[in-house]
Amino acid sequence: MIDVEDFRKNLFGEHGNIGGDAKRKVMFSAMAKLLEGNGNAVGPVYSPIQLKSGRITFAIDGYDLNLKDDCLKLISLIDCNPLDGLDGPWVENICGADDVRRVSTCLSKAFADIGALRKQLPKDSDLAEHLLDALLGNPRGEHKTRMELEIWTNGKATKALPKVIREMRLSTSVIDTENFGRMLRADPDMPEVNFEGDHGLVQVFLEDECFVDAQEGSSAQPFSVLLGKIGGNLLAELYHKHRDKLLQQNVRSFLNCTGEVNKGILGTISQNPGDFLSFNNGIAATATHVRLRRVSDGLYVLCSARDFQIVNGGQTTATLMLARWQKGLDLSRIKVAMKLTVVDLVARPDMVTQIARYANFQNKVQNADFHANKGWFSRLQAISRREEARGTARSNGHRIHWYFERTRGQYEQDRVSKGSPARSKKFSNENPKWAKFDKLDLAMVMMAWDLRPFESALGPQKCFSKFLGFFPGPPRGVHVDPRGHLADPVPDSFKSLCFLLDLWKHGSEVCKREVKNNELPYKTLAAYLLALVGKATNFQLPFGEFWATQEVPEFIKDIFPKLAVDCWNAIGRGFEKVESPSKKLSEYVKKGSCWEYVSTEIQNPFGSPTFPTSWTRFSIDQMIALASPPEPPPLPPEPPKTCLPPELRLAPDPHEVLEKLGPGDWSELANFKDMPLTQVVKSQQKLIKQLASEVGGKLAIVGNDLSFVASYLILVKKNDGCPGVLEKLGEHDWAALEEMIKG
Repeated sequence: MIDVEDFRKNLFGEHGNIGGDAKRKVMFSAMAKLLEGNGNAVGPVYSPIQLKSGRITFAIDGYDLNLKDDCLKLISLIDCNPLDGLDGPWVENICGADDVRRVSTCLSKAFADIGALRKQLPKDSDLAEHLLDALLGNPRGEHKTRMELEIWTNGKATKALPKVIREMRLSTSVIDTENFGRMLRADPDMPEVNFEGDHGLVQVFLEDECFVDAQEGSSAQPFSVLLGKIGGNLLAELYHKHRDKLLQQNVRSFLNCTGEVNKGILGTISQNPGDFLSFNNGIAATATHVRLRRVSDGLYVLCSARDFQIVNGGQTTATLMLARWQKGLDLSRIKVAMKLTVVDLVARPDMVTQIARYANFQNKVQNADFHANKGWFSRLQAISRREEARGTARSNGHRIHWYFERTRGQYEQDRVSKGSPARSKKFSNENPKWAKFDKLDLAMVMMAWDLRPFESALGPQKCFSKFLGFFPGPPRGVHVDPRGHLADPVPDSFKSLCFLLDLWKHGSEVCKREVKNNELPYKTLAAYLLALVGKATNFQLPFGEFWATQEVPEFIKDIFPKLAVDCWNAIGRGFEKVESPSKKLSEYVKKGSCWEYVSTEIQNPFGSPTFPTSWTRFSIDQMIALASPPEPPPLPPEPPKTCLPPELRLAPDPHEVLEKLGPGDWSELANFKDMPLTQVVKSQQKLIKQLASEVGGKLAIVGNDLSFVASYLILVKKNDGCPGVLEKLGEHDWAALEEMIKG
């Protein structure tokens, strides 16, 4: 434990007698620097604002925005020595549950009335802008950011705080003097953990040469990585014994434990314990020294670990203890994956901090990500890469693709993989960001065009879940659309969808400009505009002209400003008629009754009941009607023509086949690059390079290595590589290799 005076001197001692707002700024900056340096923050920004909830005034001092995890962390300082400057002396005061509850509760109440909150926010504040984006969703139609509250204090958190935080609506965590103290200096109480006990052995894998280096005291490698699994009972027992000493590199000791992830962990433990190892990401841990007992080549038993720290997976660990001691659940079948990095702090003093930083800041997996590999989306992606639109003024004369991002981050990955700035720029010109869309955008637009904008208003993730009802085998709780399934996309339907996406994006910009509202995301209002257009025109628009012009037609641009205002006013009137003042407008637009009222109020925004004959019709009903009946089951595959008849087939000898290739042949094969270089292929090439230097006489490869080499040769052949080498192998040689792989 660190004394509060030591804490003050170490962190703020050089700043002298500073009080008031200047004191809070210095405290924030010093604490932020310490947290960021230890991998427990991305980049906190000091941006103070004062807010009111009823008669109570409270402060938010800054924020920490994690774009990868889609999380906005609001930071509030609780000064437990408010009358003393930074020159002290400070006394150890308690940061009470009421102090934390007041900030969290007031913030939750402020979020409930966004209109009133917006009036309080300063216009020139970065925090205010991020806060509104998180609450409303931004006008580009992206999903809302998750928000959390983090309390920083120069006091000691009361023991009653964990229970109080679990009852709060807003996810809240507290970092107190003990947490900061652990980061300021090495804690002499860092545990040496004994893994030998009554709950089973912890077996780990380690390269033998690393183990030899460790035994001989070699400093050639400043760290070694052990991979293994630990029993649920043992992990719960260790946490029950050592508690927060195991989690000193993860300062969030008081995370709210009522979230969906932790409920999922408990559900798996109680219902499917055998699946826990497959479902859970496991833990990442560090230690400065380990004691191992060798079992066989590469396999060891972990006996003990000095300075053992769990840097990622603290919630899994704490939930296992909760499951065993409070819920009474059986953990005997639970296994948890573990990556343990043994660090030489002399050679790499920053290693533990770096591991903690990168283990905790990873991309969050969203619900839509699990459906990226559906065949329908794969076929849409193929069309989007193939279909090219003519160059226009909007694209600066470049011919372009409407880029469908089937998996998150795919666009950026494709851009940077081009290998040079010039090629990346060419990719950006041919795939402009304004013509990029993803599964969530597609779902919101298609539900709106199907006259269900109230489901678009549910938000991107929930709307996408509804959209999955158009496909076979939707997730549990999602109803299959009674009309049937969507037909596979074709170029014409793809181009029509691109028109609707562009219309929706344009509508979002118009709503942002014309409608000054504090309660609805602009993308939601734009979904209602799209539905009104579809209903008024019976789903007829100049779809064919769009692909040539790549522009929203002028007559739509002309009516959208007035239509946006009329739609907003109609939503407001409907809300006032049927909802009580305590209800939220943002919830009303998610109801079918809202759409019924708006579509009755606004019958024909175009003013004319007839439309040009050149317009074509495109609707979701059409895509369902075009769906082909299910394909008959495939016929059994015919045997490869290269295979010999069974009665003449001899046992293949792959060694004789491979001995036909010399060192130069193997070297050429190892350097062939014109094919997808997956991790498996890279491993195969590494083995082939060894053959290039070792070949001579009978090849010294057996077992899996034979299959490894044979499958690589077949892959090179399929990619038309190294013809001068592979022509040395005849038809029967290839048959022998294929038979060996099948066997």
